[in-house]
Order: sequence, then C-alpha cells, then structure tokens
Amino acid sequence: MPEEVKPRIAIMLPIFSRYGGAEQFALRLAGALAQKSYAVDFICARQEAEAPDGVRVLKTGRPCGPRWFKGLFFAFKAEKLRQKGNYDCVFTQGKVFKADILREGGGPLRQFWKCTEPSFPAGFGRSWKKFTRLLSPYNWFTLYIEKKLYRGQTKITANSHFVRDLILADCPHLHAEDIEIIYNRPDLSLYRAPDAQERRAARAGLGIPPQVTAIGFASGSFQRKGLAPLIRALRFLPEKCHLYIASGRNPGAYRKLAATLGVGGRVHFAGRVEDMPVFYRAMDVYAQPTFCDACSNAVLEAAASGLPVIGSRLDGSAYFLPEGSILDDPGNSESIAECVRKHIAASADGTGAGAESFACRPGDVPAGLAAWVELIERYIAAKKTRRNKPE
Repeated sequence: MPEEVKPRIAIMLPIFSRYGGAEQFALRLAGALAQKSYAVDFICARQEAEAPDGVRVLKTGRPCGPRWFKGLFFAFKAEKLRQKGNYDCVFTQGKVFKADILREGGGPLRQFWKCTEPSFPAGFGRSWKKFTRLLSPYNWFTLYIEKKLYRGQTKITANSHFVRDLILADCPHLHAEDIEIIYNRPDLSLYRAPDAQERRAARAGLGIPPQVTAIGFASGSFQRKGLAPLIRALRFLPEKCHLYIASGRNPGAYRKLAATLGVGGRVHFAGRVEDMPVFYRAMDVYAQPTFCDACSNAVLEAAASGLPVIGSRLDGSAYFLPEGSILDDPGNSESIAECVRKHIAASADGTGAGAESFACRPGDVPAGLAAWVELIERYIAAKKTRRNKPE
C-alpha cells in the first residue's frame, strides 16, 4: 500500500516570533500541526525565533519603506508562495489577499477605530487622530484586504464573542452562525497559582518589598490598553499600592505622566519580561482597563496564575471574568481604583481572589490549540469530500 500523503498547510503572519500574542499563537499552532505529521510551512516577512521541529519557514523579506509598502509587499509575496505551494489549507492572521481560514484577532478596522477613539484626549487630540487614521495609506490597504476576505470564500473565525459582534456590526451580509468562535487558552502548565516560595522568589526578583501591594500590567500598547487611566487610578489608592509594567516599549511619556500626578515613585517599568509566569507570580492584582482587545492573553494568563483580574467590557477575555471584575468605562480612573480596592480587600479577608481562573471555567466554548487544529482538520476533510464528490 502506498504511504498516505499528509495534507500541506500554510500559516501566514508577517513576523515569526515568540513575542506578541498573535505571534506566539501562530508559532504554537504551527508546532501542534507539525507534531501531527502535517507538512507545515510558515510564511512570514521576518523570522525572530527558531522554528519547531517539522515547520519550514518561508521568508518573503521585508523591504525598507513606509508601513503600507511593507504590508503590500508581504501580501503580494505571500500570495505568490500560496499559489506555488498548492496547499490543502491556508490559515492566516495577517493581511493577505487570499486564505482558506482567517483568524480575526482584532475585529474590523472601522470598529477598532470606534472602540479606541475614547482613549485619546477629547478635543484636538481626538480629532487629529481621526484625521491621521483616514490619511494613512496602510489603513486604506487594510480596509481593502478586509473587504476582500470578508466577502470572499474565506472561512471567518473569531477568538471571542466580542470580536464576532464587531465583525457582524461591520458586515451586515454575515450572520452569527457564519463565524466560528474559538477562544484563546493559556498554557496551563506554565500559568498556575504559585506556592509561597515561588511567590517570594518572584517578588524578590522584581525588587518588590513585602509591604507593597503590586498591581500588574503587561502590554506594549499603552494607549489602547488603558495604562494612562490605570496610572491616574493610583491617586485614589493607598500609598502601598504600586504599579508594575511589563513591556519593551519606551515608557517616557508615561513616566512623565506619573511624575506629574505625584505617583512617579509608585510606577515601575520592568522592561521586556521574557518569563511572564514569574511576573504574574509576583503580583497581587492584575489590571488591564483596555479600550479594545479581541481576547487579551495577558488577562487569561493572569487569571490562570491565580490572580484577581480587572478587565474591560471591551475585551473579549471578559467572558471569563466575574461581573464584579469588569469595567464599563475603562477611562474612569476612580472606577478602576474602586475595583482594585475591592479585590485587595477580598484577598486580605480570605473571601476569594475575585477572579475566576480560566482553568476552572466550565467548558462551554471551544478554546485552545486543540480546537484550532480540529477546525483545520475539519476544513481539509470537507475540502477533500468536495473534490471527490462525483459531478
């Protein structure tokens, strides 16, 4: 008997990296598919991490020039590789001309604009942002790609009910049943509640004194994820409450904001943190008052690490948080402070952490890598059935 030829699968994303939510997910998905002996190609513009066994990385290159030109270059080069590869399934999170399955990890651009607009200062700052967004060639390129994918034959998936609803608001021709939802799931072997010794070691590593209540925040998108209102919230919290930020982004403007508010000594930028499980172990509370987030990995990781988590209703991961942990207005610093205060009190008197661990959530929705692998396998099986169906 001839040996069965395994399906060929391509994953498309501009950057092949272990840093960043979309990048980590794509890399892990490629590895999971390769472990099942599929022939997996990862089409990217730039490679920053070693490929898992069985995954072949195909680089399009990344030219100099403005962002829109880099995006267009990747889309054209990726399309050429797609056509040449004769794949059984092409999975994308990036902006490409054609794919079999789209994982929409942020929602349509116009809906993203609508959600994030309140994160900018009212008046000139907000108007200027609107103006520059409309002028950006990269944004027009994105809108074109979205229209092409949403109205084509691409299977559209979302990583939260929140994102699905954003897509439906932007695409009246689609229906809820057209969009399959598969949530993110953190690696529960890494993200778990620490024992007392692990917690002490983690806090010592970050230089956190025993008397300090550590509030964690992890993101490079300071504006969108609500870092400014979170810093302002410190004014309404006890002096022992300090904010620790894991991010490789330049924090200059936010250091200045903290100093202006008189809380500069209570805001600590930890830089780019490679070992996030240790970062969460050192915290007492995690807060991310985001203005728009598809399904925050950091929120889920913090919850899986046993932390009380404060999230936003504009974040798909809020699905896994109890109602008392969800902010209606992420820009309201007093509400943020009140929510933090309640969680600190709940932890202190032993009534509970205040956030339901992602690991303990009832399994009422598909989540995690296994669900994505199963979706791809279903797609390939259906495609094979269509090919073999007699005319």
